Amino acid sequence: MGPKNAAAGTSYTVATASSNNAIIDTAGSSTVPALTAGTASGSGTATASVPATDMIPGTTTTGTLTLAFSTSTAVPMTNGKITFSLPHGYLASASNAVLTGGSTTSTCTTALIAGSAATGCSAAVNDRIVCTVGTANLAAGSYSFVLQAGGWAVGAAQSAGTFSVSTSNNGVALDVASATGSLPKIGGTVAVTSFAAATPADLGKVLVASTGAFSIGFTTTSNLAASSIIQFKLPMQNYFSALNGATMTGQDTTAPTCSVSGSVLSCKINGALKAGASTIVLTAGWVPGLAVSAAQFQPMANSNKATYTISNLKTPAAYLAAGLYPTDYKATFGSGPNECSVAVTFPQFGALPGPSTPTTPASSGKELALSALLALSYCVALFLF
Repeated sequence: MGPKNAAAGTSYTVATASSNNAIIDTAGSSTVPALTAGTASGSGTATASVPATDMIPGTTTTGTLTLAFSTSTAVPMTNGKITFSLPHGYLASASNAVLTGGSTTSTCTTALIAGSAATGCSAAVNDRIVCTVGTANLAAGSYSFVLQAGGWAVGAAQSAGTFSVSTSNNGVALDVASATGSLPKIGGTVAVTSFAAATPADLGKVLVASTGAFSIGFTTTSNLAASSIIQFKLPMQNYFSALNGATMTGQDTTAPTCSVSGSVLSCKINGALKAGASTIVLTAGWVPGLAVSAAQFQPMANSNKATYTISNLKTPAAYLAAGLYPTDYKATFGSGPNECSVAVTFPQFGALPGPSTPTTPASSGKELALSALLALSYCVALFLF
C-alpha cells in the first residue's frame, strides 16, 4: 500500500472494454477506506541504569539508557524505522541499542542525527535517533529502546526535557508522534559557600606572596569525574597574580591542579568528586593581583562644578586598614577659574567606610586623597564543566 493518511470516502471507478477499447460495461463507483496513520507515544521517564555516573557529561557510560514507547501499527524488520526526537545536544553519542517488548527482542541499527541550537533568527531543531529494526517484526504494542553500556553518552548540562517517537517503513509514515516521554536533567547546580583568606592582611600586600592559605568552599549537586574542571569567575582581572598549589577537602581529598587566567580561576579535579560540600584551599604563597593605586583625571575646564566618577579602581575584596597599599587612591583636580567645587564618587566600592559621602574640596586646584580604607563587594560565580 501507499502512504497513510489517504482521505476516507475517496471514490474509485470500474469499467470494462473490449480489446479495441469498445465499452462493454459503463463505469461504476465506490469508496475506499482511509489509510489513517496510527500514533506512537513516548511513555514514562527515560531511565539510566547507573545515573550517578552515566548522567555526567564527558564520561564513558557503564550502564544502559532506556526510552519506553508504544505503537499502534506493526513495524516490519529490515526497512522499518523508529525515530526518536529529543532536544538538541541531549546525547553526545548513540550507537548501540536493542528493542525489547513482551517476548520480542530485536537488534537495532542506531544513528544519531544532529539538529541545531536556536539562533537569533531560527528556532532549535531537535536531534533524532533513528533505529532500523533488524531481526524481528514488531507487532503493535509497548517496547523499550535500550542503548547499551558504552554505546551512548550524554551531552552538555541541560534541564529536563521530553522525547517523542514516530515510525515508518520504506520512508512511508506508519505511526506519527503523539504523547511524549520525559528526559531527566543533565548536570545540576553549584553554589559558592565561602571565599576568604586565612590571613586577611595578605589581601592588601599587592604582588607579595601570602603567608596564609585562601579557601573557596562550594557545593555541587552532581558527581564530577576525574579531569573535570571547576571555574571560579572572580570579581576582577588578576585578582590572583600567581598560585602556589592547592589542596582539596570534603567529597575528595586528591589535590586539584589550579591555574588563573584573567578573571577566571580554573581547577582540574584529579580524583572523582561526589556531589556535596567541598573546599579548595590555595596553598600559602599565592600572590594578590595588581591593584590600581591612583586614578588621575583630566580637569573639566570652565565648569563651576565637575563630577568625576572613578570607575576603574581595583582592589581585593576586604576592608583594608590604611597603609596596606603603596599609596592612597587619589583624584587630582584642575585649577580652572570657574571650577569651584568637585564631587567624587567611587561606584565600584559602594559605601566607603572612610568618608561616608563624596568629598568636595573647599576650592579649586586641590588634590583629594582618600585613605585606602576601601571596600569592594565581590561576586564569585562557579561554573561546572
